[in-house]
Parts: sequence; structure tokens; C-alpha cells
Amino acid sequence: MGAADSFLTENVQLTGQSKVKHIADYLLAEIYVYAMFRRMNTIRPTASEIPLTEVVRELSRVSAELKAIERGAALEQIVPGEVAYRDPQDVYHQITIGAVLTAYGFSAHDARALDGFLAMRPKDVLDDDVVLDHWKAGFIAGKTMGEALMIFLNRAAAMLEDRGRYEEWRRKYDAYVDRTQAFLKTLDEGTLAAMLRKPPSGKQLWLVRYTVECLDIEFPEIPDRRAAFLWLHDVAANPRYRRVK
Repeated sequence: MGAADSFLTENVQLTGQSKVKHIADYLLAEIYVYAMFRRMNTIRPTASEIPLTEVVRELSRVSAELKAIERGAALEQIVPGEVAYRDPQDVYHQITIGAVLTAYGFSAHDARALDGFLAMRPKDVLDDDVVLDHWKAGFIAGKTMGEALMIFLNRAAAMLEDRGRYEEWRRKYDAYVDRTQAFLKTLDEGTLAAMLRKPPSGKQLWLVRYTVECLDIEFPEIPDRRAAFLWLHDVAANPRYRRVK
């Protein structure tokens, strides 16, 4: 593992495109720093040459840029589907099965496509000529079932990732509904009265506006926080959406 890969592994797991960009930035900065060090070792400043203080100043500037690149990489967000599917209760099993898949060359970037494939019904695979062709191609070219599955996922990536994206959303939405039902059962008269006295929160209003735009419906009348909560619940708004600040 090179210095750039080591840095990225220690700081953040990136998408393919972001990783390439940050590796390129990191390597360019490393090369520049190395060149400056070589220059410092070879320059013997005279009146007609660049003063050593200027070289040191340039090196400090490059070092500051390198730190900025590191900070930028550390802030990079992992896209849905590349997040580790970890639940504190199942972490042992998830790490163990993940280790097996990794041994066959799979990475976090394959998680969404694999999710989409595993969610398919066997009948759907047999009835879809395109999917079936990709599956057969994997069996023909692969030396092991692991290779065959990798080939299949790569060939059918677009379709499988779309399906995987939906399955991930579906699981999280179902979990949200379960939590919401539990929350509704805990609402007593005092909590409801407090919600009635408060105006809708900024987060509620943003999610209402976004949901209205997505569903192409009229903006509702929501005089208080309780009304906003019930409206969002009734239209099945996705609370995982957050306003980007």
C-alpha cells in the first residue's frame, strides 16, 4: 500500500472518483515537497541564485496546501451504499461475512450492487434475459463462484445498484416507521399540548417544502409542530433527507 492509499485508508473511505482525485492531489503535493527538499540540499545560494529563505518559504506554502488536501479528504462523505452495513447487535457477523467477501476481491463499492442482487427473486433472474445473460457470462468466465459473482456484478452494475439503492432505502424507511409507531405510543397529553404551542421547526418546514416539491402537491396548512409532524408522517416523507448547509 502506497503513502496515498495509506493516508486515505486511515482518514476516509472514498467513492471511486473522489479517491482518484485525492490520490492525484496527494501524490502531486508529495512530489512537489520531495523536489523542494532536493532543491534545498543542492542549492548553494549566491547573490545571483534564489535565497534559501525563499525556498523554505515556498516549502512552507506547499506543506500548508498538503494539509488542506488532507483536511478535504477527511471531510469527504461516503455515499449511501458504500457505508458499512453495521448494526451494533450484528457487527460480529457483518465483519466476518465481510472478511470472506473481501478475500474474493469484493470491496465496499460492491455493496450496493450485491444488495440489489440478493434482493432479487430467483424467478426475476430467470425471466430477465439481460440479467440471465450477465449471470451466464460470469459462470463461463469465472474460475470460481467468487469470480463469477464479481463478473456478474460488474456487468449488471447499473441495474443492480438501482435496485440496491431502493432496498437500502426500504429497510431504513421500515425501521423509521417502526420507531415512529413506538414514538406515537409514548405521546401523552402534556407532550401533545407542548407540540401544539410550538410553531413548526425549521427542519420540519424544510422537509415539508422538499416533500411538496417532490410530490408536486400544494403546501399544507401547518400551524404548529404537531400538525407538521402528523402531515409528514401521513405523506410518508423521508426524514433521512437533511438540508445541506
